[in-house]
Amino acid sequence: MLKNLPADLQLAKVERLTAALEEAFGVAPRAFRAGRYGLGRETVAALLRCGYRVDSSVCPFISWRDVDNGPDFVGAPLEPYHLAPDRDVTQPAPEGPLLEIPLSFGYNRGPFSFWDPARRLLEAAPLRWFHLAGVAARTGLVNRIALSPELASVADMLTLSRQLLELGVPHLQLSWHTPSLKPGLSPFAATAADVARLYASVDAYLDGLARFTRVTFATISEAAALLCGDSATLEPHASATGVR
Repeated sequence: MLKNLPADLQLAKVERLTAALEEAFGVAPRAFRAGRYGLGRETVAALLRCGYRVDSSVCPFISWRDVDNGPDFVGAPLEPYHLAPDRDVTQPAPEGPLLEIPLSFGYNRGPFSFWDPARRLLEAAPLRWFHLAGVAARTGLVNRIALSPELASVADMLTLSRQLLELGVPHLQLSWHTPSLKPGLSPFAATAADVARLYASVDAYLDGLARFTRVTFATISEAAALLCGDSATLEPHASATGVR
């Protein structure tokens, strides 16, 4: 987990990655997502040292503490905000030099401020032993949703999108692991049929989304420029975000 490494080693890894990408593509990367979402304060400092302007690692409502002592993003904003290396990555830094565009997570119903602690209560011991969080999700009482065709149904992704837009969140970030686009490289796409289902889910989601809102499709860097009016962030990047 990147955030758990010493600061100098984090910087060395980011420097090497950045140099490799620039050599391969002829463009210095300016947008970043940490592997396994492992973003921390020292990671922010390393990104700034290497010239990055945008990050997209924060997963609102999600804690990765049980996964190799990963980051805890509970309490992070849903909308884009700025980061600085002198504070936790869930805390906005109004003058911070690095823009965070969080991934799209939420619940099937609002208000999130009520249902998030309610879901966490069901996940905590001793209630965890009764699998009540799973029961609540299956019955539709409270279901935590990721805007990803690997993890959510089309119906759930559309429900989450409506909830986020109603809250005034200006972006929807649809994401999945790149290896899932080839059979056998990820647990989400073991076969060609799995890959076809992923593409079909994306198509169906975008068709459904178009029925209730309009979006501008953009890479992470393009989204940063649209959301913040900073044309300097416009650099090629592989991820995509829908900006309302």
